[in-house]
Amino acid sequence: MIQRSLRYSEQTQQYVRKSIKRIAKQLDSRPITCCKYYIHPVNIESCIKAKLLSLIQQKLDVPLQLLPDEQRILLVLRQISST
Repeated sequence: MIQRSLRYSEQTQQYVRKSIKRIAKQLDSRPITCCKYYIHPVNIESCIKAKLLSLIQQKLDVPLQLLPDEQRILLVLRQISST
């Protein structure tokens, strides 16, 4: 799924792959199985957007007040509420 999206930097793609591997390990499954059956594409996009926002905030030296998982959840909730 990630390989299809070449518009993201390699660093961002590695971040998502690492996140998927962590999820797969928690589910005692393989990463490809998690992508195909357990992780909705919107969640992957949200993860990427949260990572990009995090990188932008780091560049601006803005302190992060939420944990990365909390930021991703907040981003998904904002997207849901705007639709």
